[in-house]
Amino acid sequence: MTVLTTPPLFPSILPIAWGMSEARETAAVEISQDRNDRDFNAMCWAVELLPVDSELEPFIEVIPNVVACSDLSAKLLLYRLLKHDAVTIRLGYRIQRLLVTCTQGELTPATMQKRAITCLSAIWSLTTMSLPASDVTTSTVYRSRETLRFDEQTLKYISLVHDGIPNVSDYSVSVSPLCQGAYSICGFIVTRKWCHREVGRDTDKAHHHSDLVLKRLHQQLGELEEHLSYSHGKFALPYVTMETVRRHLEELVDAAASTADVGIAECLVELGSKSIHRFWHALNQAGFSLTTEFVAYLLKNPSLPYGASNTLQRLFLSIDSDIPLSLESQTLFVEQLDDTLEPHLQPTGSRLPESITNILQGIVPAITDASCKLKAMRTLHLYRKRFPSNDAAFKALALLQEDLPHPAYSSSPPLDLFDSHVYANTKLDKTVARTRSSGELRDTADFDTVFRGPSITRLPLLKIKAMTRAMNILVLIHFSALLH
Repeated sequence: MTVLTTPPLFPSILPIAWGMSEARETAAVEISQDRNDRDFNAMCWAVELLPVDSELEPFIEVIPNVVACSDLSAKLLLYRLLKHDAVTIRLGYRIQRLLVTCTQGELTPATMQKRAITCLSAIWSLTTMSLPASDVTTSTVYRSRETLRFDEQTLKYISLVHDGIPNVSDYSVSVSPLCQGAYSICGFIVTRKWCHREVGRDTDKAHHHSDLVLKRLHQQLGELEEHLSYSHGKFALPYVTMETVRRHLEELVDAAASTADVGIAECLVELGSKSIHRFWHALNQAGFSLTTEFVAYLLKNPSLPYGASNTLQRLFLSIDSDIPLSLESQTLFVEQLDDTLEPHLQPTGSRLPESITNILQGIVPAITDASCKLKAMRTLHLYRKRFPSNDAAFKALALLQEDLPHPAYSSSPPLDLFDSHVYANTKLDKTVARTRSSGELRDTADFDTVFRGPSITRLPLLKIKAMTRAMNILVLIHFSALLH
């Protein structure tokens, strides 16, 4: 009987010196494709037969532990459940529906809070598992909307949960930045193939329609940029505007494909490309602003939100350091970097864990302003004196020094006494300036402030109301693959 044998390492079959039950147990737990298929079919059957929310919740509760384990077979099982065709089995749909029950007012406060945390933790874990862990592994496959498991509708429910249930803000703050969507329409620029219209069949379309499309596209991009930079009450939701911009871009490419005049077609494609880069610039700025908001939340609160390091890592991966950022956001980030790396009584020597401070130091290449670079270098130089073995600080300093017009700084660092004196004065001046301007430290701005009241941070973007603004901007970040 084959069940009483182990797979041979040599040509001979080696019998197991156990009974039938032990042999069956060994065969059941042995890693193989048959076992994976058997587990998948069993889980599909179990999830489908759990229509009651209270029965499904214990299953959802163990998902973070499964994602965190080293068993690749278990993660593969979750992947397959995430993209199952049947909505009664698909985890993305079932978890979202379970989260909705927390906003309907039919549960007790304790049950509602526990279920909300269970759903948010599962969404965070599954989204983290689906996203790349580093920029090396990032590819266009992660930017396709077909791979999106939790979309803007989920973000809407997260916002409702955040506003209606106390003590879940740490979870919703971490989950929202990771629920992002993406899709692509730029293939025509490279391949010259377009599925919406046969190329060269309608010569007049480019002449009559392109001017109107360009005007509407320019208007929509201007409104979106203005909304992402300032707060305006009367404005369509950003992802609605995003869809309008996408449609205008399709119409522009459609017009370029419809004309047989090569000169007109190339001109329209160039204008479309400029619009795409303009759109990507606005979204990249929004992503960076979201990162500084999250850092402000970390600096303010005594405890870290759920999965803070992984959340910040994914936000960091959505930032393109080659696209220039506003001076305001660069200045704010440098101040946050200074506050993060300053000496602290924590065992790590800084206000935040090393895993987070290393990520922040990795964002330093996004700084392009000369004054901000010098301030960042001063902060990193003092931090390296306390932690000379920190590799992240060394790399960040090296990147900043590459672009400096005066290389004398790196070859002749200032004296320790002078460093400490300037650093102390800088911190004092910054505190006084904040106190005079607002009556309190600006560093106290955090996500709770943004969600529950007027913002006191520098970026006008942070004045946009609560979770709705953060949620909508997050949906846009990975949509930008469409334009990159």
